[in-house]
Amino acid sequence: MTDRPHLVSDMQASAPPVGLALSRAGVTNVQKAIRIRRGDAETVMAAEIECTVDLARGQKGVHMSRFPEVFDEAIGDAVLGEARIVEEIAEVIARSIVERQHAVRAEVRVTARWPVRRMTPVTALPTQEMVSLIGIAAATPDGARRVVGVEATGINACPCAQGLVAGINAALRLSGREPLVLSRAEAYIGVMVDDLVTQGTEEPYRLFTSRAEYRLSLRHDTADIRLLPAGHGIGLQGGDAMERLERKIRGLEEIRALLLARRVAAEDADGLPTLGPHRGRSFAQALSDPKVCIADLARLDPSLAAAPSGWLTLAETEVKYEGYIRRQDEQVGRFKGMEERRIPAGFDWNGLSGVSSEAREKLKAIRPSSVGQASRIPGVRPPDIAVLLVHLKKGLS
Repeated sequence: MTDRPHLVSDMQASAPPVGLALSRAGVTNVQKAIRIRRGDAETVMAAEIECTVDLARGQKGVHMSRFPEVFDEAIGDAVLGEARIVEEIAEVIARSIVERQHAVRAEVRVTARWPVRRMTPVTALPTQEMVSLIGIAAATPDGARRVVGVEATGINACPCAQGLVAGINAALRLSGREPLVLSRAEAYIGVMVDDLVTQGTEEPYRLFTSRAEYRLSLRHDTADIRLLPAGHGIGLQGGDAMERLERKIRGLEEIRALLLARRVAAEDADGLPTLGPHRGRSFAQALSDPKVCIADLARLDPSLAAAPSGWLTLAETEVKYEGYIRRQDEQVGRFKGMEERRIPAGFDWNGLSGVSSEAREKLKAIRPSSVGQASRIPGVRPPDIAVLLVHLKKGLS
């Protein structure tokens, strides 16, 4: 009689030949369109859903051939009914998986994405960023817990900084006041906004210090001198802050005057050897020597010693880098001259003859508010700016 192999009628019901147990199963990268509730409204969003299931040690396993199907059915139950918030969708799916698979624990992550169209500050040009709502839920037979988070990526850079500028200008517009426009020579926010408006970007924008042409003027120790008056003018800073700033400015002027007037005496050079080559010269001239620091000079003069250390450090920086700062101030002066050449809001760009087609299209799309801004638009060449200046001078618009 021929031996016939023993056939098992139910492979899932039999003990495995090797003592291995499947303790975790999961499905990832399931793409669905889901309805998200937002207050009384709802929005259809593209979502990516993933699920991980923990199995009990005593379970013989999970029918992996059917698990994606069960997962898909659970998703259908969660999204085909009433619109829910994203974390509630994750919880409904997790509870359904625990019930159907008799799982110890199920964790579901739902990432729903949709584009948010915004307006850039200053020029109100449209931009777009991708916002992701992330709902995560973990369910067991005893209950469930859930959390929600938000991610924002896209061409909108530094939303806090842009939001600050946009919020300020919205309030100013409602009160009928002129907008706050920070230039590239006043603040890094001004650099960022100008880059986004005039150049645009197709990927996340990173504000490196190298993007600022006038970064010597954008030091952290001069932030209050540059920006506090503007903040006070629009009501964000009170009178006390302006009084402190005025005291600081007066104090810096007194320190500079003292450094120019005070001479290095013989006893000063005897007490501080690094001052030896500077006998008879002013403290300011001595301070230009890298070997001399203002802390040494403060020990020789009680008036300097009484000044706040921050003021002394700022004065020292300005003296040591005076040549570089003076050249940059000249550049900033030329820059401001270009920025002050305003372009009327209703300027007819189609009637701007003598410029390249590319320049005309770029100028029409961005509609710069000044000649300086127009000169920074990619594709606009110096000859195009020269033609623009001629048209502005003639008053053609």
